[in-house]
Amino acid sequence: MVTKAGHESKVDASPDAHPLVLSLPLFPKPKLLFGDASDPQLRPTRVVAFNLNSIDAVVSAHNADTVAIVQKLQYVELARLLAKAAYGFLVGELGRDRVRGSYLLPIIFGDMSSAGLYIGSCDKMAIADEDDPALSYQSWRLPPNLGGGEIAVVIMRLLPHMKENPAYIVLCDLHEKHSDTA
Repeated sequence: MVTKAGHESKVDASPDAHPLVLSLPLFPKPKLLFGDASDPQLRPTRVVAFNLNSIDAVVSAHNADTVAIVQKLQYVELARLLAKAAYGFLVGELGRDRVRGSYLLPIIFGDMSSAGLYIGSCDKMAIADEDDPALSYQSWRLPPNLGGGEIAVVIMRLLPHMKENPAYIVLCDLHEKHSDTA
């Protein structure tokens, strides 16, 4: 959409001149961290947009005052991607026998009914060092009123090459670690 002299009109830009905008949703922190299972739905709280190229070509080609890009926010697909990445990362780090997956496997297969319990993001953009990993995790024990089980808290940055980008938080349940006794 371009605005020229107060009038909006829809225009098509050539692929080489089309603005590339990546919109990433931000979510509340995973509700399980706070023991809140009252509303397990995942809902975006806001969107962060990254302009990956200049929109000047569209503005000048249409002699426009402003340009607006209309996008459909695909947050369900992003949540499924986050679940897949976290699950695969943990299997690679800890082994398949250690990763339980009952939190994430339903999300991976499309059941989003409890995604808000296990997937979220930080409220603010993460300021990253170039040495920071794109994925990291810490083990955490749930309090007794939430079952007392062990979970992995995965922190994920989808754009690790950028200094500022959203930090997503994904929780995955783990099988208890048993010490081998010989």
